Amino acid sequence: RGGAVHAGWRHGLDRVRNETRDGNLDAKIVHIGPARLAGKVESVSGNSSTIRTHDGEDVKLTVNAGTKYFEVTGKKQRQAGALKDIHAGMRLGAAGTYDASHNFGAAVVTYRTK
Repeated sequence: RGGAVHAGWRHGLDRVRNETRDGNLDAKIVHIGPARLAGKVESVSGNSSTIRTHDGEDVKLTVNAGTKYFEVTGKKQRQAGALKDIHAGMRLGAAGTYDASHNFGAAVVTYRTK
């Protein structure tokens, strides 16, 4: 009690269900998932890209051999993708983790080529 719960897309708190008891707002259920990142690819160099988020922040996104790629081909449709498809100017979404330097390590990357 007395503390604030901050739910945010980028920090991995997907859903928070609250209830009010005795005049206090308490978190009843907190679902924690991987952090997410979405934005426009500003540049690509090897296994890292600079992503500009919707709020104008540039974040370094890195991938590794275990990263999975999916190309969205239609509503609720996707196919396997690849790092070679990622280029400056496109929009993408990713799930993964932030490190202490605020770089984003992507476990999954999704994008549209059209």
